[in-house]
Amino acid sequence: MTPALKLALDFTLRWEGGFVDHPEDPGGATNHGVSLRWLKGLEISIADIDGDGDVDAADIRALTMEQARDLFADRFWNGLSLDDFPPAVSIAVFDAAVNSGPRPAFRFLQRALNLCGSTLEEDGIFGPASRAELYRHALPPQGPLLLVNGINWARIKLMTSLAQRKNEAGRQPMQTFLPGWTNRVHALTEEIWRM
Repeated sequence: MTPALKLALDFTLRWEGGFVDHPEDPGGATNHGVSLRWLKGLEISIADIDGDGDVDAADIRALTMEQARDLFADRFWNGLSLDDFPPAVSIAVFDAAVNSGPRPAFRFLQRALNLCGSTLEEDGIFGPASRAELYRHALPPQGPLLLVNGINWARIKLMTSLAQRKNEAGRQPMQTFLPGWTNRVHALTEEIWRM
């Protein structure tokens, strides 16, 4: 395990609590950051944590922190090839991917690159053009930190937008989560700047 992956996992799992099943959370039951909605999208051989042949809230309850670490390392860090990125950027993208999904995480990075002067389509597909721009703008010492700031700014912008959306009853159900979301992003920024 690389130092960057260890730091990413430690940070993310520190912010992801134990089992919760908040009625306003569209991800459904969640444990250690693994949502039922996400778990159902994985292969049954991986997702059936309790071994009963289906994937439901009981699997989320049975999930250990170590299993969550392994899933996140495999699906987000390795699956997104984050070892190829500068460590500060990879940690920011990793936490965004766990929190919002891979495509939004790459969209945040593309937006950050565009803030630095790129002209990428912010489609969440991190292809050769996006990679070339990453390597162009991620030059130490300031490049990675500027990208982290841009990623985290884009995250907060999306989170604020989600929190302001009203449901059919005129309520803003996601507003409940906004303070925790923004505290997490600010803490991540501080932690990366301290690295």
